[in-house]
Amino acid sequence: SSLGIRAFMNCFRLREIVIPDGITEIKESTFRSCDALERVVVPDSIISFGYFSFNGCKSLKEVNIPEGVKRLEYGCFSSCHLLENIYVPASVKEIDRLVFDCCEKLYATTPAGSAFSKAHNELIKNKELPYHVTLEEI
Repeated sequence: SSLGIRAFMNCFRLREIVIPDGITEIKESTFRSCDALERVVVPDSIISFGYFSFNGCKSLKEVNIPEGVKRLEYGCFSSCHLLENIYVPASVKEIDRLVFDCCEKLYATTPAGSAFSKAHNELIKNKELPYHVTLEEI
C-alpha cells in the first residue's frame, strides 16, 4: 500500500504527519511544497521514498529513514532547507541524483561502506557533488 502521487502536495498548513504502519511507498510528490511541515514519522514498513516526495518542504527539520528502505528517488528531499540531521541506513541500495539538493544545513550519517557513502564519496572525488551534505561514516 502507498501514499498516492501528490496526495498532500501544497498542504501549506500541515505541520506534522505520522505515516501509518503498513504503508510501503511514499509516491511521487506526495508531500511536495508542504511549506509548514516540520516533522514526519515514517514507519518501518516503508521501502521507498518517491521522486520529489518531500521536495520544497522548507520547514522540514526531522524525518527518519528506517532500516529496510531500499530506494531514495530523484530529489526526494531536495530544497528542504532546514533539514539538519538524517541517518541513511545500509539497507538503502539505490540513491538517485539530487536526493539532498539545496539542503544546506544537512549533516548525514551512514554506515561505512554503504551505498550512500560510496555514491557521496564518488561525487566528491569527481568534483560533481550536486548537493551540500556533511557526511559522517559510522
